[in-house]
Amino acid sequence: MEADDLIWSFKVNVVGPFLTSKHFLPILMKSKPGKIINISSDMASIGGNTTGGNACYRISKSGLNQLTKTMSLDLQKLAPNVLTLAIHPGWVATKMTGYYGEDDMDECTKGLVSIIERFGIDGEEDTFENGGYIRWNGQKMDY
Repeated sequence: MEADDLIWSFKVNVVGPFLTSKHFLPILMKSKPGKIINISSDMASIGGNTTGGNACYRISKSGLNQLTKTMSLDLQKLAPNVLTLAIHPGWVATKMTGYYGEDDMDECTKGLVSIIERFGIDGEEDTFENGGYIRWNGQKMDY
């Protein structure tokens, strides 16, 4: 692991989502609810890390989860209608995974869309915690 690799990963996985959220916040504040959905990873779970490896990716995605949780708390004061959620999209076959994955892309995509649509909507039987960290199927994850 090189410092430049870690810096690049932080720029992509933490600074990018932070700046996007910051600049879209005025528009999100007009929504009921406004939703900031961050695409995390199961590799961000500190408690679930039993294999090590991929340090830059793991560390930066853990940082994204911290950003998600911190924004949820800070926005309660500034914009209580804006909610945040970190979602692990599944381990699907993409270029990043070398076109290998254990989860079905169609099933994961449908799960993600369903969660995003239901998140923050009153009356939904399965609500998700503001600032939470979940899998594509709605299962809560350990930070």
